[in-house]
Amino acid sequence: MPDPADQTTTGPDCLRLDCAPFSLGPEDLYPLLDPKDPALYASLGASAGLAAALRSDLDQGLSTLSSAAPAPPTDLGAAEKAAAHPPACRDPLDIDVRREVFGTNQLPEPVTKSFWSFAIDALKDKTLIVLCIAAAVEVAFGVYEYKFENPPEKRDSVGIVDGAAIVVAVLVIVIVASANDYRKQGQFRALNSYSKSLSHAEVIRDGLLTEIPISAIVAGDVVLITAGDVLPADGVLISGFNITTDESSLTGESLVIHKDAVHDPFLLSSTKVVNGVGRMLVDDGA
Repeated sequence: MPDPADQTTTGPDCLRLDCAPFSLGPEDLYPLLDPKDPALYASLGASAGLAAALRSDLDQGLSTLSSAAPAPPTDLGAAEKAAAHPPACRDPLDIDVRREVFGTNQLPEPVTKSFWSFAIDALKDKTLIVLCIAAAVEVAFGVYEYKFENPPEKRDSVGIVDGAAIVVAVLVIVIVASANDYRKQGQFRALNSYSKSLSHAEVIRDGLLTEIPISAIVAGDVVLITAGDVLPADGVLISGFNITTDESSLTGESLVIHKDAVHDPFLLSSTKVVNGVGRMLVDDGA
C-alpha cells in the first residue's frame, strides 16, 4: 500500500508540504493581529521571517517575474502524459496565487436592495401603518353603508371614496420615497467605485517604486507609508522613523500609538498614520 505522504496533489490547493507556495497561511497570520501577539511575531522571525514565509524581500519587494514555463513537449505521448498529470505546484511569484491563498484587498460589496425592498421598508413607517388602518376602516364602512343601509334610497354610493383617497395617498408616498432611496443607492455605489479608483499606494516590486491601486495590494507587498496615509492593509512595520498611528476607527480610543519594529510593529488596515515615514510588509491581503 503506498504511503499517503508520497501521493501527489493535483488540485489547486497544493496541499503537499513540499509543494505549498507559502510556508505560512492566513490561519497562521491572523493570530498575529487579533489580538496583537509580539511573542508569536518574534517566534516567526519578525519581519524577515514573515517576508521569507511569504516569498517576499524586505528590500526588493515582491518579484513579479514568474518562473519560466517548461517548453511544450514535442512527443505526442509525453504531451498526453502531461495533460493527464498536470503539475501540482503553484508558482509563489504569481500574484494570482497570492490572491487565491490570502484573498483580495477588497471589502465585500454591500448587498444591492431592489425597489420593492425599499417599498416594504417604507410601508413599515408607523404613520403609514395608521393611514392604512384608517383607509381599511373607511372602505369597510363605505361598503356597509352601500350594501346594507336601509332604506335603499339612503345608501351612500360614494362612501368608499375617502378610504380610496387615503390608499392612493399612501401609494404615492411609498412610490416616491422608494424611488428616491433606490436612486440614492445607485449614486452612492457609483461614488464609492469612483473613490476606490482614485485610491493608490506606493509599493516596491522588483526593486522599483511602483504606484498601484489599493485593491491590487497582495500579501508580501512592501508598502511605503507616510504621515496622513490611511493604511491600505494589515501588516507589520519593517522600518521607519517616529511612526505613530491613530486606531480610533477600530478601537474608539483617540490616543495615538507609537510603532516600532520590535515592541509594537503591528499596523492595522484603515487606521491613519499621524506622524513619521516608513515601510510596512503586508501580511494579509484580505
